[in-house]
Amino acid sequence: MEFDGYSIGSLSVGEPPKLYETIVQALTPHIHDKPLYLMGVGDPERLLTGIQYGVDMFDCVLATRIARNRAVFTNHGRIMLTNKQYERDFTPIEPDCDCYACRYYTKAYLRHLYKSREILASTLGSIHNIRFLHRLMEKAKTAIEQDRFIPFAKNWIQTYIGK
Repeated sequence: MEFDGYSIGSLSVGEPPKLYETIVQALTPHIHDKPLYLMGVGDPERLLTGIQYGVDMFDCVLATRIARNRAVFTNHGRIMLTNKQYERDFTPIEPDCDCYACRYYTKAYLRHLYKSREILASTLGSIHNIRFLHRLMEKAKTAIEQDRFIPFAKNWIQTYIGK
């Protein structure tokens, strides 16, 4: 059927990354010259994989959900800010991040806020996570424009998952 765009759903229910990639890779060639929307996908690795196969749009609550549960995205994977190792870590979540949380707060202070059950912790974590994903999409867009998306995505994912 002819529609203005198409969506793919039910790919954020815990399937392993390789299965996710196989399914997206199998579906996307059948959709040509129309916007393609992948519902419920918000993990950085899966976002880049989706882009690789032609997905145009995503939406997900993951960035704010994990922030409410003490986790934030970093270039080297997710971290749990309530872990003991951050108790005296007076650095920002990400040194090169320009979000409000990274400019004005340290991991140690954010840890304190989470431990104290202050709602500000979830707000700051959400601000960081959303900006993190926005910055990732800016980098992906630049890589696409410069015709170097595949090496960019491969390198970024390897750094993110620690391989």
